Amino acid sequence: MKSLFLICLIALGLNAKIIDKGEFIIDYSYKFKGPTNVSYILDERSNEINIKERNNFYKDEELSPLTSLLPDDVTNTGFDRGHMASDASFDYDKDVLNKTYSMANIALQYPNVNRNVWASLEEYERYNISQLGKVYVRNIIVYGEEILKKRPLEEILLKRTFKTEKDKNDYIKRYEREAKNLEAKKIHIPTFFIKKIFNKKYDFEECYKVPNIENLENKITLYQIDCKAL
Repeated sequence: MKSLFLICLIALGLNAKIIDKGEFIIDYSYKFKGPTNVSYILDERSNEINIKERNNFYKDEELSPLTSLLPDDVTNTGFDRGHMASDASFDYDKDVLNKTYSMANIALQYPNVNRNVWASLEEYERYNISQLGKVYVRNIIVYGEEILKKRPLEEILLKRTFKTEKDKNDYIKRYEREAKNLEAKKIHIPTFFIKKIFNKKYDFEECYKVPNIENLENKITLYQIDCKAL
């Protein structure tokens, strides 16, 4: 029985990795090719200094290209690169801000989720700093079986122009190669996101469950759930 327990622990370890960024911690899944949990603590620094310049997304040095989502993988898929540890919450220091652009911290989100509901929840985190002094945040990412794919070639070609027929043919060949490689990586798409914001000292605890769908109303109260259900 003990041997079986050890085998299970080893199997779990091979399929996941904890990445400690200092300011936030990522539980990363090799199976899903994305984070399953990102936790951090926010204080008054998140509301005091705002560095305007933003970084480019980059491959995390602790992950190989075969076991991780890469910046170019998301191109022409219809998804955003969604921060789990928000860049706007860590833009008080250039080096800390850069850490949030690691692709280990990124989950696939529909634009309406990333730019509206999720952004509103991130803003709400920072609002609670002024009320509580410090907030603890845990983001849980739940995946389904759907695999990331490129948008249909016909749809992409409608929005592009080419100087020559050769340019078009070269693009089609590159698209077909990239689409095939992307499907082979088996990058899973999240089905929903859970955000828990809390401070035990003040007996404050709120949880939100946001579905990862294209059409979503931007009103965070619609997604609040009982934290005891987690």
